[in-house]
Amino acid sequence: MTDRQEYAADTDPRDRNDYLRITNIERGVPPHSPTYLIVEWTSEPIRIYRLERRAALDSASPWEHHVTGFENLLGWTAVGFDESAQQHFYRVQARRPLMP
Repeated sequence: MTDRQEYAADTDPRDRNDYLRITNIERGVPPHSPTYLIVEWTSEPIRIYRLERRAALDSASPWEHHVTGFENLLGWTAVGFDESAQQHFYRVQARRPLMP
């Protein structure tokens, strides 16, 4: 991550173990359906998170915002949603909240 990305995620650029990352992805966790997916990540309570996905890891497949209704996940550490597709690649992005 760049220093700017570390600043946005509220992580310490001097600590190699302190970085924004997806920590777990599980499908079909009871009592949900087999297509229900839970994505968990490291987080800070003062940051806003956005989960994105893409179909392939090439430049022809753009990152897209995925979970409607969860555009501003302030301090969230996970989100669950129905995902029937066989495969996607996910990333979580952080940003600082806008000050009034």
